[in-house]
Amino acid sequence: MVKKELATFDDFRLARLGDTGVIVITGSAGHGVAHRLNGRCISAEKFKGKVLLDANTTGRYYWVDSVASAITEMGASGCKLCKPHIPDKDDKFLRR
Repeated sequence: MVKKELATFDDFRLARLGDTGVIVITGSAGHGVAHRLNGRCISAEKFKGKVLLDANTTGRYYWVDSVASAITEMGASGCKLCKPHIPDKDDKFLRR
């Protein structure tokens, strides 16, 4: 598993611009939720609030190389809104 904590806004921005991986957001209880990089459920405002303004007291953001790693090695669950564990229709087309 490759994992990187997103500690700055530049880290967050670059992770969202990437082609692979997921963003895992942990809460203060430590439970993580894996999101698609382009998921509408994650935003710059939420990142700034949780990481920069609250100084990680309410949770952390991580980039992880795959949803499988996020679930099995970090104990994260898949977001019910953006569903990172379900392949895109475009991905199925490219595999043929």
